[in-house]
Amino acid sequence: MEQKEFQTILGGGNREIPLMNKRRSSLRAFLFLLVILSLGVGYIFYEISSPREFIPNTFVLIPDGATLGKIAAQLEERHIIRSALFFNVAVAHLGKEKDIASGMYLFKEAADVLAVANRMAKSDHGIETKKITLPEGFSIKDMSDTFSRELPNFDRTQFLVDTAGKEGYLFPDTYFFLSTATSGPVLDALTDNFTKKTAELLTEATTAKQKWSDLIIMASLLEGEAQTATDRRIVAQVLWKRIGIGMRLGVDAPFVYTFGKGSRELTQSDLASDSPYNTYRYAGLPPTPIGNPGIDAIVAAMHPATTTYLYYLSDKQGNMHYAKTFEEHKLNKTKFVY
Repeated sequence: MEQKEFQTILGGGNREIPLMNKRRSSLRAFLFLLVILSLGVGYIFYEISSPREFIPNTFVLIPDGATLGKIAAQLEERHIIRSALFFNVAVAHLGKEKDIASGMYLFKEAADVLAVANRMAKSDHGIETKKITLPEGFSIKDMSDTFSRELPNFDRTQFLVDTAGKEGYLFPDTYFFLSTATSGPVLDALTDNFTKKTAELLTEATTAKQKWSDLIIMASLLEGEAQTATDRRIVAQVLWKRIGIGMRLGVDAPFVYTFGKGSRELTQSDLASDSPYNTYRYAGLPPTPIGNPGIDAIVAAMHPATTTYLYYLSDKQGNMHYAKTFEEHKLNKTKFVY
């Protein structure tokens, strides 16, 4: 009896050995998986962390049209990030694959790949931005002088070469440029802004069969001749009327462009100068714009006022005085100029 019970107990114990082995095998598998996961997490954290080779205050120039892959490769090569792959994944997660702006980026301190991706997705260049205002009527020379003062890397000589023939077609506005901006990106911004801001007016002029180049030249004259929207429209009417009857324009604004002289500085020699911009000597519009007009001046050139005036002048305070006849005009000179 005792022997049978002993055998029964042994028999029961033999059946539990495979179960214990299974449990041990599952535990080993779990521990192995845990090690793999730990290694994987460690690898990921390593790849997304900032590189040890990072050099503080590194500049990286992202060229126009660069693909996300090329941007990621460049950042990895410059030790801004460890992994181009994880950068691509981070940017894709943000939904900004095509939104990373070109230009110069400054990386002052090391950062993980997520921070770098988030910053570039926001076009945060990390460089001081300069606010630069270009008044309506500024010539290309005026603009180049302003940029030379504000932007250390601006190449004035190259800008003047690249803007040949573009007088009148660079939009005067308030711009925000990176302090590292060069002449190329500056010119692109001015040109693109002009195209965007004047697109509807160009379409309107084309439909009305108005010559766009003549409108821009006239608008540039209006910037120099009148200060308010109302006066620009009246002066536009006077000047178009003079052209229509074959009368010389006789305006002073071009002398600021050619000689740098205002109305009260002009001499008889200046007025007799043999220049195509001298509207006292040559009839019609000057050969090119004398500055870069704003929207209001272009609109005035397109839609002049309806008046019977043929003469105008401004007093020392800039107030305009109009006349229908030359005799009235001479009287206005006596009253308001001399």
